[in-house]
Amino acid sequence: MRYAKGNAANSLLYILGLGVAITLDRQMEFKGGTAFLVALLPVLPILWMIYLIGRYFAEEQVDYLRYRAMLASVIGRGFVLAIGSFWGFSKPFGLVVHVPGWLAVPIWALGMGLGQAWINQRDRAGDGE
Repeated sequence: MRYAKGNAANSLLYILGLGVAITLDRQMEFKGGTAFLVALLPVLPILWMIYLIGRYFAEEQVDYLRYRAMLASVIGRGFVLAIGSFWGFSKPFGLVVHVPGWLAVPIWALGMGLGQAWINQRDRAGDGE
């Protein structure tokens, strides 16, 4: 429960930091250290989210719950790697448009969510044994 609350708060901070950073970037021209600090606004919650996930993996006492969380995380990383690689190889051929790098976190979260849904469905069907 602590992990879920921490990630919910971090998700809100990420969205807020991303919105503020994008808005400031569009309205002002930052350079040097100030630009670096503005860019860090959405990154700090991401770093804390990564820490929380690692702490959850280390502290979870039920092996099966830890396994499910790790599998969902791997599925999320797989989404980022597969989509990012496809995009990277397709862009030079003019097949896709440029996509901002900050989309990696939402794609990872989407992949994790889909992974968790798949794990739940698999377990309900009895295929997870």
